Amino acid sequence: MKHFVHKIGMALTAILLLAGCTSRPELTPEEASTLIQAFSPATISTSSSICIEPSELLRQSIDSTARLDRLFRFTPSLAGQTHWSETKQQLCFTPEAGELQPGKSYRCTLNLAELTGVDSLADFAFSFSVKDRFAILQEPLLLIDPHRTDHLIARGTLCFSEPVPYEEASSFFSLTGDDGVTFEIEQDDPEQWKYTIHGIERDTRARAEKISFRADKIGFGKAIEHTIILPGRNFELLQARLSEGTNTYLEIEFSAPIDCGQELEGLITLEGAENCRIRTSRYNTSCVRLFFDPLTDSQLTLKVSSSVRSAQGQRLPQNYVRQFTAADLPPSIKVPLSGTILPDGSNLRFPFQTINLKAVDVEVVKIYADNVLTFLQENALHETDDLRRVGRSIHKQTVRLDADTTRNLREWQSFAIDLKGLFRQERGAIYNVQLSFKEEYALSGESASSDLTMQRGLTPDEEAEWDQFYPYIYNNGYNLVASNLGLIVKKADGDRLWTTVSDIMTTKPISGVTVTAYNY
Repeated sequence: MKHFVHKIGMALTAILLLAGCTSRPELTPEEASTLIQAFSPATISTSSSICIEPSELLRQSIDSTARLDRLFRFTPSLAGQTHWSETKQQLCFTPEAGELQPGKSYRCTLNLAELTGVDSLADFAFSFSVKDRFAILQEPLLLIDPHRTDHLIARGTLCFSEPVPYEEASSFFSLTGDDGVTFEIEQDDPEQWKYTIHGIERDTRARAEKISFRADKIGFGKAIEHTIILPGRNFELLQARLSEGTNTYLEIEFSAPIDCGQELEGLITLEGAENCRIRTSRYNTSCVRLFFDPLTDSQLTLKVSSSVRSAQGQRLPQNYVRQFTAADLPPSIKVPLSGTILPDGSNLRFPFQTINLKAVDVEVVKIYADNVLTFLQENALHETDDLRRVGRSIHKQTVRLDADTTRNLREWQSFAIDLKGLFRQERGAIYNVQLSFKEEYALSGESASSDLTMQRGLTPDEEAEWDQFYPYIYNNGYNLVASNLGLIVKKADGDRLWTTVSDIMTTKPISGVTVTAYNY
């Protein structure tokens, strides 16, 4: 091998001296931190590539003539190809299909001596595991087909532990007892399919059938099945459920269209709710919705009289009573933001909405101004991958929501956090704001508690986490930039750019602004 003497800096030279004492040693985490910018996470999927991103120090020493097929070594061994990523930033190994086994652990070793031509340079090694593949078939919701009331429609969700191509799995649905049914799949999310079964015939009496998905055919564990009870043609109440949206209502599904000429007031009641309004749809008269004002009680009681009639004159076989509690609406957080710019620098208010929560945790990760260009090489402005490379958690705090006793926290309520008072802002930095909650913050359930552990600032363990040698921190949340400047860029013929800068608050153009354009 060739020896690159003048390319290697002092930090790399020190590592060479330590590595020369033994054959094929491995870099310590401290040594690796100067040579390796990032590498694959500890858990990957069966379709993932294993990637390593060299630091600038190591990149200056890479031998462009090095044979790629000699760089990686895996235990157990893997067949595949080594290549540079499209951006030439990462060295990747892509295993052949079926090589990575779910639930199995592997050891990856990168031969840095082969990569750089420096014989005495130690190897870089790390371990990873392949997550198990599984599928979850949720029990479907049964509805009356509004166009053919002697048929049913079943709707449900099929979730996968990793993305699955539609073509590989769409044919593995089945429903016993109905050869004429059709399955319709919506695949907006490759890990979560929404399925609809059309054409399920109703018999005179209720019957049990099985809906199944052959997950074993695509390597996602065992076949999954659910037994569902298909209602007969008798008139009965199928189900009642609370909505989870901002408009609070309770939906009742009957097994046949109801008689729209009857007065439902008094026949259907909802105790514990105020100003209850009963509505039926002209398009689906087997469904009744009860809209009501925000919950004033911890419990709702639905009562449906047996005197309710179908359009054919049938009556319900018996009275129906069911109780709903606040637990039927799960604790949740929503952030009504569609952009990343907060134009008013003097009032950095972050809006959010909650239901069934008395507190939330707010964490802020700062992407430093000097690192913004590095961040944008791998992310769009709203994305949040690889934050450890470019930022650090700077603040964490528990915020109580129940100080105002006039608010009904069991319905959707709007709040806002003034970020200006939480941390000192840096001009040009990006701030990732994440909201989360613990079980003890819920208003109902076994974990409900009046005493909360309040936090303000990062704990020593949380501080230490950002000092550990980890490849990435994958975060969600919302990226915010405090700026009053709005920029419009248009590209004309050739390489010329036309830019316009205006004040977002006043919409007036601003002069004397220097605009710098960067390529990838």
